Amino acid sequence: MGGPPAILDREAAGIVLDAIRSQVAFREWALGACAVMADHVHVVVGVRDDPDPSDLLRVFKAYASRALNIQCARPRAGAWWTQSGSKRRLRGDGHVLAAIRYVREQSRPLALWVMAVD
Repeated sequence: MGGPPAILDREAAGIVLDAIRSQVAFREWALGACAVMADHVHVVVGVRDDPDPSDLLRVFKAYASRALNIQCARPRAGAWWTQSGSKRRLRGDGHVLAAIRYVREQSRPLALWVMAVD
């Protein structure tokens, strides 16, 4: 990043959530949960064919950035996201459900979507 990190407000968080949900629907993936925080995003998504998680991260960042650039002033750093990001495969229903619960229990998300579990 070339400056201070981008901090999202509630409006920008809604834009990010909508962009992620749009891509999930378009690609026929299964969204388990998404929490948009002021400075990061948690996503639990099921996909076919076990692609590289880096590809999923790239898709989410690209489409969220595109939507933010259209609807919001660009951040001073010039980028919405850092170059990296945490990503991991979740093996088995137990791990997926635990991840969904983790996202659901985030403290003070600006935007939140969670599929029904339990």
